[in-house]
Amino acid sequence: MKRTKRTVFCGLMAAMALLFLYLGALIPAARFGLCAVAGLPVSAAVLRHGAAAGFLTWAASSALAFLLSPAFGATLLYASVFGLYAPLKGIIERLRPLPLAWLCKLSFAGAMAALFVVAMRGFLAESITLPEWGAPLLIAAAVAIFAAYDLALSRLLGAIGKIVARPHPP
Repeated sequence: MKRTKRTVFCGLMAAMALLFLYLGALIPAARFGLCAVAGLPVSAAVLRHGAAAGFLTWAASSALAFLLSPAFGATLLYASVFGLYAPLKGIIERLRPLPLAWLCKLSFAGAMAALFVVAMRGFLAESITLPEWGAPLLIAAAVAIFAAYDLALSRLLGAIGKIVARPHPP
């Protein structure tokens, strides 16, 4: 019964993440913000059932988003950064000392930003050109934004964790 509840919960969280991604496709101005919000259901799965459940939720929601969502760019961003980071965050934050954890987090952000810059140059070579100094500046900005996102996510998950940890009435 416990495995069934965990599977159902992960399925519901994957559906919620997919809903946010689909809303991002319908509201272009909020596309990337909703892409970041779509990582919250994955975080809820991690808080409730651990990192393995988070990876299951991420994998299911990413696969369904690639099949169903019309916004390929937002889906790619979710699958490679915001959705994947939720279960990784729990694993990385167990590392000690704390600077090692931050090094891992910022390395993840830098690697994903560099991958996006390479992909952007490959797929959008005709329409978007970056000067030589543009790519490192874009990667540095992405890492700084990701650090702010991580701090905000930590505070939000701390508040959610307090709510989840409260004893429920029978």
